[in-house]
Amino acid sequence: MKTRKSKPAPAEDNAGDTAVVDAAAAPSQIEPHPFPVLKICSPLQRESVTLTVNVRGYANVDDASLLTLLVRSSNGKLYPQGTVSLEGDIWNADAQFGNPNDPGREYGLILVYGAVLSLKSYPEIPDGLDQSNEITVKRTF
Repeated sequence: MKTRKSKPAPAEDNAGDTAVVDAAAAPSQIEPHPFPVLKICSPLQRESVTLTVNVRGYANVDDASLLTLLVRSSNGKLYPQGTVSLEGDIWNADAQFGNPNDPGREYGLILVYGAVLSLKSYPEIPDGLDQSNEITVKRTF
């Protein structure tokens, strides 16, 4: 599995000089991040969740259609969730954790970027996608 975890922009260029960005520079003069920064902000790690939850976070990407929120079930499969909405760098999407009769199980949440995922489930994260850290939550009633 060849996935790329998101990384912050490097603080130095190849010559070792500290990179300086002019705050007054036109947007076209500011270098973009070499990798998207993807973060799940809510729910928090080990938080208890209900059957469905609105998940929120940060993503510095231009194309929301290439963002997918995945839920890792107790069977290990990854299930793409509904549409990810992006306003500026803030995203949100609804996630479902199992079926109504499945409380008490743990699930993982991962945000990925780089392709439209159209299958019902995946055995692992497809190669070449950027990804956030995985957040583990526990399903309550």
